[in-house]
Amino acid sequence: MRFHKLILTLLLGLLCSSSIIAQADSTKAIKYKRDVVYRLQTKEGTVYIGYILEYDSVQVRIENRTTQQVYSIALNAIETLSELKKKIPRLTDLYGENPHTNFYMLGQTAMPLRTKQIDAHYHWLGIEHAEYAFNENWALSVNSLLFAPLSFGFKAHYAISEELHTGVSVFGTGNLLSATTTGSSSFLGIFALGKLTKGQSNRNVTISAGALQLYTSVNVSGLFGASSNRNQGLLYFASAAGTTRVGKKVCMVGESWFFPQLQMSLTGGGVKLVGNESTSWTLGCYGLYFGRDINFTQLKGRILPIPYLSYSNRL
Repeated sequence: MRFHKLILTLLLGLLCSSSIIAQADSTKAIKYKRDVVYRLQTKEGTVYIGYILEYDSVQVRIENRTTQQVYSIALNAIETLSELKKKIPRLTDLYGENPHTNFYMLGQTAMPLRTKQIDAHYHWLGIEHAEYAFNENWALSVNSLLFAPLSFGFKAHYAISEELHTGVSVFGTGNLLSATTTGSSSFLGIFALGKLTKGQSNRNVTISAGALQLYTSVNVSGLFGASSNRNQGLLYFASAAGTTRVGKKVCMVGESWFFPQLQMSLTGGGVKLVGNESTSWTLGCYGLYFGRDINFTQLKGRILPIPYLSYSNRL
């Protein structure tokens, strides 16, 4: 009898000690990788995809950074948990959508417009562009170049696919009425631009091409190839621009403009701060290159640096 009691005591001791060890182990948080996207499926069949914020003995907290939602799932409800991909995740998964994806520096993307909102953009704190979007496709806009003259027009954006967008912009400007009353020189300009954007909000490139038809009473020698009594001229141009997000609050932007008739180019780059939903700042610099002299300037072969500072505000 004493032998049986001894055996029973030993068995009970082993069971209690294993229970204590199991309980101690269950309180330890399981290691996980913060830069890996996981796929979690519950026993009911619901699937969650995102980054793990916490994994302990009670639950798993997983965040979908595209929708900004965080889910808490009890451990006993989990069927499977596995790494979805080991490569570098998409920028949208890391940082969410870029709220300031429509503008580079001077250039613009063809991404969907911000519905029922006014976007205003200031260069060196002077307003350069303002637009009001009726929907994702259409907007009215007002533009200025160095504060004057003003131009009025519209822009249209359309999605070809999830990562391919196209758009057009048409503007008109002039001072014919003021020239009639003041006797100063008159001009009328019509501007048209087409663009194509490849990519998503956090990383994309855009190519653009367009023309400016100018009617002016002043002779601007060397500016256009053809002229008449009113010095009618058609100026062509093209541009390429791109952006990539390098952090939750920072994007790198760059763009180039080419004017083949003038043998002139404008190339620049900068840093855009996009952490605020309503406002953004861009700081950078342009290099203006002259391939030939215009009028009496002696700038052929020179690069003129132009500092750049802009501010954007969504109303």
